[in-house]
Amino acid sequence: MRVKITIMKLLTYLSLFFCTLVEASTQHTCGYHYNLDWNLWKSNTDYSVSTARMPNKQSIALQAKITLPTKINHFYQFLHHEESVALWLARAENVEITQLAKNQSMITTYFSGGFFISPRVMQATSTVTTHTERIMVIKVENKPTPITLPESSVLMTLHFGCWNIKQLSPTELEVTYQFSASANGNIPTWVANKVAKKSLWKSLEKLQQHFAD
Repeated sequence: MRVKITIMKLLTYLSLFFCTLVEASTQHTCGYHYNLDWNLWKSNTDYSVSTARMPNKQSIALQAKITLPTKINHFYQFLHHEESVALWLARAENVEITQLAKNQSMITTYFSGGFFISPRVMQATSTVTTHTERIMVIKVENKPTPITLPESSVLMTLHFGCWNIKQLSPTELEVTYQFSASANGNIPTWVANKVAKKSLWKSLEKLQQHFAD
């Protein structure tokens, strides 16, 4: 009898261990392999911005987190509406979105310059890698194909980007966006990093105001 109980316990432990491994192996990510140590830079009750050092790069990685009163599909449509993106994304003057496939788009963003900073252009592909009722993951990658830039503009380099969107309740969404990019051109790295943090914070402020209205 004791032997049977021991065997049953062993089988139960093995089953739980197997389930844990399966759950860990199917976590929803963008597939990037950066082990980043995030440090909080600024936060309030609705959103936050954190930073991390990128391995072998001078540019930093940024993480934005925000809770919004909306649903996954609505937020996805919002992200792919050119006029909406240009309104909430800080320093964005124009956004062009081209549908490449059912779950993939090419997004070209034109950022304004200022003082001694030249205008910037970011071009990337956005691919939905996971989409369920409770979670959506969007991988954002640098688009290496040539692009005709406006005069005096500089093409930025995206090292990685990832949207992780979770439906916390029928009316509440948790959005996390992680990315790292190089401004390029003659702007000092420390200036670019400072502008990136402030711009991201401003973007979250605009995003929160839009969904609160």
